[in-house]
This record gives sequence, structure tokens and C-alpha cells, in this order.
Amino acid sequence: MIDENDPLRNVLGDASEGLRHQLDSQPIPEFRPPNDTARRAAMVAVAVVAGFAAWLGLRPDDTTQLDVTAPEPGTAETTSTPPSSSADPVETLDVLLAQWRPETGFDDRTPVADSERPPLGTWVAEPTWRTPIRRVTDTAGARFHRLQSAARPIVGPDGSLLTRRDEEWVLVESDPAEQRLTTLPRDAEPLWLPDGSVVHLAGADASSGELRLHRTVLGEEATVFVDLSDSIRATIPTASYVGSRDTGAPSGDGSRMAWAIYDETEAVVGFALVDLDEQRLLAAGPAPSDELGTFEYVSVSVSGRHVVAGYAEGVVVYDESIDEQRRIDQQPDRPALAQTADGADVLITANFDSATDDVGWIVTIGLDDGVSRRIHELFDGANTAIDFGVAPDRPGWVVASTFDCKQAVAWSCDRVLLLDIDDGTIVNLAHTYSCAESIFAEPLAVPNADLTAVWFNSDAGSCTDAAEIYEIHIPERAFDS
Repeated sequence: MIDENDPLRNVLGDASEGLRHQLDSQPIPEFRPPNDTARRAAMVAVAVVAGFAAWLGLRPDDTTQLDVTAPEPGTAETTSTPPSSSADPVETLDVLLAQWRPETGFDDRTPVADSERPPLGTWVAEPTWRTPIRRVTDTAGARFHRLQSAARPIVGPDGSLLTRRDEEWVLVESDPAEQRLTTLPRDAEPLWLPDGSVVHLAGADASSGELRLHRTVLGEEATVFVDLSDSIRATIPTASYVGSRDTGAPSGDGSRMAWAIYDETEAVVGFALVDLDEQRLLAAGPAPSDELGTFEYVSVSVSGRHVVAGYAEGVVVYDESIDEQRRIDQQPDRPALAQTADGADVLITANFDSATDDVGWIVTIGLDDGVSRRIHELFDGANTAIDFGVAPDRPGWVVASTFDCKQAVAWSCDRVLLLDIDDGTIVNLAHTYSCAESIFAEPLAVPNADLTAVWFNSDAGSCTDAAEIYEIHIPERAFDS
């Protein structure tokens, strides 16, 4: 968030007072001016605000008097041409897919000021990069529809989405108008199984869970999937329940999942690797004995050969036996486990650890060798928050979603993009039009298994909890860029 004394706050206040009134005094997304000129940043920020207002369906006369000229590219390298100023609905998704051409490289264009929030379920062309996009949920009658984690698959075998609506889990079917409540408890931490059922925890909240996993065919009563009590306590006698804080990812084929083991004091005392195909514990082992700060997540690598536990002060990499292999001593920001095109397991993150040489870079870190490799430096210290979603059937690629940008004209700001982690190719997909001032509205992006579709959250510029879910379809030629 921007400092209260930031000069851009005053610039926006003078330039868009009427727009503030139209937005019913909602807080405006705020950006720090870049290093070159504050005037350029002010113009960009006003354009973003106007775009947010338009997505909310507002057409205030004030915006017609604002200078919303896009900035000239700075360090950006772009192969793109100026987009149409609005997202025109077309008859079919196939037409949009046929018309779309990938636009690659650094592209610092900001959200289009007069773009409209798409109608529910209608495919339109994204205003800047013309990617096929549609809105699949509506917050009417709900506080938010949230994708829980960029790392966790949400798409079932039939294409249905499993998402959070307020405190409930909702199944959003292929027709966005079709949504139904599930019987899953609030902290179920559900994972899809290949047969379309869901394996999950049982507790109404994490600490009331147990050492059993449950299985639900959505719409039916849950049954016990596997009881881990005896097998886990044989190694960790103080074990009380398991959980992953809803941020862990399974192996790429979905056959393996790791959970943290908690004791009765709610302290993490170990980790468990479970074979979901064979419904049994593969291994359990103790948590690190030294102090690494707050536990944040546990995931299985794409290959299934590593278990990775993240803490505030570092990362611990285990093998399949939950024997510690190595430490990653830096503090990865919002990391994900991905795989290179040649099958190497890596951790990908934006490194904001000032004690390291790679500070300010998107990097991959090999899980087998611990070697860090730079991909891209973030523009002018933009410090953009980045989440990465992994598609296991598309090794070498991730989807990235960004928000909370500290430089208004950075190429990385407020968008969803594809990233080739081997050669650094960027394919721009969509602006998110999200203030992301609420944790519930962070524009997390989650792909399907082969990265031909991506879902992301947006608050449509409301700067509230009111996140909705949008869907992007990606033609195969995106990966030939």
C-alpha cells in the first residue's frame, strides 16, 4: 500500500474528484510515482482508476476530460499494437480463439479506460490483448467468490470448479449459471480425485480436524478415505491432526499429497506424504528442530519426488522418505513448485530478500541441486506481488498473476501472463482490473492441467472483498511464441 504522504495521492485527488464521488467514496488504487516523472505516473494512475470505474459499469462524465494516454514504453519490449478500446462480445468462443494472436515480451500498457465488466457467462475479447475471457461468478448475494490458492488445482475432471463463496464451498459447473452448494466443511482443504470425487479434511476448522482423510462425491455424504492415525503416530506420537493451510499442491499426476502434522497445541511437529491412489501413508518425519519462523505451506513437487515445507525464514526440501535434503535459506515470496521442460523440479518465486544477490528477480531454484537461476528482473524495483500457477501437463511454463505494484508503469503490473521458465518468454493475457486491497480479492490465477484455460479473481475495481472469478481460454499457438 502507498504511504499516506505519497505525492500521487494529492494528484489523484485533484484530477478525479468527480470520479471519487461516482465511486461512493470507495478507496482508489494508489501507486507510487516512478523514478522518471511524477506526471507520467499520475496520468497512468488516472487511466487505471477510470478503467476500474468502467468495469463497475460507471460512465462518469469526468473521465472524458482526463488525459488517459498510455505511457510510451520505457524499458518495455513489445510486439503488440494498440487494442480496440472496448471488449466487443462475439458469437462464439471459437471465433475469439481463431482471431487471437499472442503478444509477447515486456508490455507496460495499462488497463483500458473504457472497458466494461463482462456480462456473466459471455465470452468477450480482453480489451488490451484480445484474449478470450468471461466472468463465471457473480457476487450478488455473497461477499466473495474466491480461488483459495494459486498452487492448488480447482478444476475437476469434467471442468467444474470448486471455489469458496463466503464460508461455503461451491461447485461452479461448465455453465456459469449452474452453481450449487456442497456439504464440505469450511476448512476441508479439498483435492480433486481422477474419478471426480474429492478427498478432504473433516473439521469445521483446522484445529478440530483429525488424522483421517475423507472422500465425498459432491452432493452425497462423506466417507472415510484413509485413516492415518496409527501409521503417523508410529513416527510422530504426539500427532493430533493434519492440514496444509489450504496452500499445498499435490504431485503433477495427483497421486501424492503432503500434509503438515500438528499436535494438540497446534504446533507443526512433522510432515506426512500420502499415496492417494493406494490410500496409504508413504512416509512421515519430524519438522525442523531449529527456529525457521511461521509455518506457511507444504507441497509435493511436480514429479512427486520431493516434499517442500515453507517457513517465513526459509524452505526445507525433503525426499520421499521425509528425510531432509537441503535448505533454501532465502525467503521466497509466494513461491510455487514447477517443472522445467526437461523434467527438473524447481521452486519459482519473486525474490525480495535483500540479503541475496538475486534480490528483485524472478528466479527458479533447483530442488535437486539448490542452484538459483534468474529469469527476469522486476522493473525499477516494482516489488510487484506475484503468484504462480502450475500446469503439470505443460512443463516449462507457469501462469503468473500480479498485484500491489509499487511502480505504476512497470511491465509486470496488474495482469495475468504466461511465463516460459526456461527461456523467459512472456505471453500477456489479461489485465486483472483488481485493486486487491482485500486478501479475498487478490487476483490469484489457477490453470487447468494443460494450461489451455486459466481462472483468476478480480474485484472489478471496487477495492472491496467482492471478488469474482474470470476465465481465460488460451489457444495452443500461445506456446509457439
